[in-house]
Amino acid sequence: MDTRIKDTEIDPDKRWIRTWNDYLQRLKYFFRWLYNKKDREIKELDIQPQTDWITPSFIQITEKRTKRISPYLESELWERDELLTVIKYEPYKRNKAALSLLWAWMLETMK
Repeated sequence: MDTRIKDTEIDPDKRWIRTWNDYLQRLKYFFRWLYNKKDREIKELDIQPQTDWITPSFIQITEKRTKRISPYLESELWERDELLTVIKYEPYKRNKAALSLLWAWMLETMK
């Protein structure tokens, strides 16, 4: 996992933290599944929900936190006219609504 950590000169915004946390979440999920698989084999008919899974002690690692509010820079966010251009060519109303809502939510969280 530590191979995902980048030097501050290469990644001054510490974007590597999101990748590191993503890998950690996937590893935790896999090892929780593997660890709890034995219990499910014993009780074949009794399906155990994921919330009841036990996390093995060796993978109980805390996620890294960043001081950034958003992983996106101001320059990476769409302007209103860019959003309208994308929506104009989207054939499905559901996708148009989702794009609009996500864009509005992103603007709100950036405040």
